[in-house]
Amino acid sequence: MIDFGHDRIQIGHVNYFLSIYDGEHSNLVDYVKTYTERLPEGLLPVAYDDQGNLVVLKINGENKGKVYFWDHDQEGYDDYDPEKPEMGFVADNFDKFISELGKADSST
Repeated sequence: MIDFGHDRIQIGHVNYFLSIYDGEHSNLVDYVKTYTERLPEGLLPVAYDDQGNLVVLKINGENKGKVYFWDHDQEGYDDYDPEKPEMGFVADNFDKFISELGKADSST
């Protein structure tokens, strides 16, 4: 479990980072096509955890550059509001997210 602080979400292990290539698995382009209607506008999937949840990067607007966690199990619930990605806030920017991953990995 990766704990990003008391005001941030805990996520499982990051299985893979998405990339642009012609392969079948962990392909960024395929993930964007699959999740474009399901994710709030302006969120780009960059990785996924061992439960199939996404780590996303806000690419525009007020919170541009911040990293969030998108829990696919919450999708479809009446009280789930996909317009509030701060419910899954992870880090202020991608560099901080990566540095926290390194800390978590070294302690296990």
